Amino acid sequence: MEAYGNALEVRARQQFPQAWAETQNNLGPALAARAERSDGEERRRLLGEVAEAYRNALQVHTREHTAQYWALTQNNLGATLATQAARSESEENISLWREAADAYGNALQIVTREQLPLYWAALQNNLGNALAAQGERTEGEAGRKLLAQAAEAYRNAVQVHTRTEFPQDWAGEQANLGNTLAAEGERSEGEVRRELLVQAAEAFRNALQVYTREQFPYRESNVQASLSRVLQEITSSTPNK
Repeated sequence: MEAYGNALEVRARQQFPQAWAETQNNLGPALAARAERSDGEERRRLLGEVAEAYRNALQVHTREHTAQYWALTQNNLGATLATQAARSESEENISLWREAADAYGNALQIVTREQLPLYWAALQNNLGNALAAQGERTEGEAGRKLLAQAAEAYRNAVQVHTRTEFPQDWAGEQANLGNTLAAEGERSEGEVRRELLVQAAEAFRNALQVYTREQFPYRESNVQASLSRVLQEITSSTPNK
């Protein structure tokens, strides 16, 4: 961190914009590593500085001139904001999730499934996480729409992270999809509610094909509990014949 700070005293943005932006990009991970070893207010402060470093880099690494750098930095910014949001209980929490989703969405303007399928799938999963967290904290129809967008992102991810080639990624994304569909279903009514809950149960069952008690006991237990809750909701929402 000190070395990068020294470099920035010479690599001024006005005189050496590209070098300045590259140093800002390098400073971000150094600050993030320090944040991981910190707690409380110090951790929050460092994460804020990480985000600031990436935002600084984006002043030079624009989509028009350096698209790949721009996308990479947007991804890094999204990950930082998501980490901030996950560790924040303040009113800014939902704003951080929104900014994280925007950053991942920006990266996906450049990162395509055709050119970089694995990177694309990882971004889709990250986008889903940010949208789901935002949706869970947003009331009404706006929250339900965010959850639907999150579900779409997870479905995109499992198109690449298949069970055969990437079983753990696939299972994690199926579990995420199940949780999101269940949350969306709880905000819906009638047949729409039931259909979403049925889809959630299917996603949980998919995840359990990989999350076995022998190999992943903790995850298996969590998914089984989620599946049980959804099945109870389906039973209670089915009219008696």
